[in-house]
Amino acid sequence: MKATKTHDSLGRIRRASQGGAGPKNIPDKKKAVKAGAFDKTEPSHLGIEGRQWWTWAVKTLASMGILDAADRQQIELCAETFEDYRHAQEDIASGGRILMDDHGNQKRHPAFSTMERARMMLRSFYSDLGLTPSARAKFGGGGEKEEDPFEKLQLLKRTG
Repeated sequence: MKATKTHDSLGRIRRASQGGAGPKNIPDKKKAVKAGAFDKTEPSHLGIEGRQWWTWAVKTLASMGILDAADRQQIELCAETFEDYRHAQEDIASGGRILMDDHGNQKRHPAFSTMERARMMLRSFYSDLGLTPSARAKFGGGGEKEEDPFEKLQLLKRTG
């Protein structure tokens, strides 16, 4: 029985005979629509940490060949969030992890909330920008296809 292929509402291929998702359509980044050249000029409002992150991200994404004008705002937001994260870390380092309130009760430094929120946002930004291994895998960023060690053996069996 041959499996019939149908597409779901998101355009993914589903094999009707298996009831499962089947193979996924992997977007080809070379065929993706480009929004134009990326302006590598650092935003002037960024501090030292933000500029350092900006430089790293732009260099990394450019080397991957996926950087274009549409990414600028996302990279800028990520650089700002990275700055917030680093400032919260510095506040905690200088003030201590545990503080005393007016009544003598111990409490966690309030910058922890900022740091945790920034960390979650950074994870999302990194994924959106393709800066995580799983995000790159979605675009076929795994590199060359691995050679099957048994391929030659199977070929010998067929011809012999």
